[in-house]
Amino acid sequence: LEATRLLLDHPLVDPSLDESLALTWAAKGGNIDVVNVLLADPRIDPGSSSSALSWAASRGDSDVVRALLAHPRTDPGAMANAALVTASINGHTTTVGILLAHPQVDATARNGEAMSRAYMAGHTRIVRLLHNAGAALPRGADPLPPLSFLERLPTEILHAIAFPYLDAPSIVALASSSWALHSALLGSYYARAHAAATMGVASCMER
Repeated sequence: LEATRLLLDHPLVDPSLDESLALTWAAKGGNIDVVNVLLADPRIDPGSSSSALSWAASRGDSDVVRALLAHPRTDPGAMANAALVTASINGHTTTVGILLAHPQVDATARNGEAMSRAYMAGHTRIVRLLHNAGAALPRGADPLPPLSFLERLPTEILHAIAFPYLDAPSIVALASSSWALHSALLGSYYARAHAAATMGVASCMER
C-alpha cells in the first residue's frame, strides 16, 4: 500500500494511463486498500476503466464493487451491464443485489442475458433478484435447466418463466414431471386460472 502511495506521488507516474489500467488490476486482484487509494487520486477515471467493475463483480468482491460504485465517475451499466451479467453467471448473489440497487443498472440489458445465464446455471436466488428487478427469461432461451433447480423456484417466478414461453403440451409435460412442479403449475385454483389465461382453457382442462 505504501508503495502505491509513493508511486502516485512520483511526477513521472500517471495512474490514468491505458484507461486507468492500474485500477483495473487492483480490482481484478481484489485489493480493496489499493483500490481506495487509487480512487482517491483525481487522475483516476473509473469511467474509462469499465473492466474494473466487471472484474470485481465476476469475483463477487462486494467491497471493491461498493467502492467503485461510490465513485461518481463509475458507470455501473458500462458494456451493456457487463458487471451484472458476470456476477449473475458466477452466482454472486450479494454482488448482484448491490448492482441492482444502483439506478443505472438494467436487469433487462442484453436481452435479459443476466437472467438467462443465472437461470441456466441454477442460481435460484439470483433469478429471484433479477425477476424482482423486472427481468424475464427471453424468448428463444436455452432449454430448461434441471428439474431440481425448477423445483426450488418460487411459484410466481416459475409462472413468469414457464407460461409466456412454453406451449401447452410443454407446460403439461413439465407439470407431470414432478409433484412439486405439478403443484406449482397446475395444483391450485390460482395456478389453473393462470394457466387457463396464458395457454388456453382447453389445454388446461385436458390436464
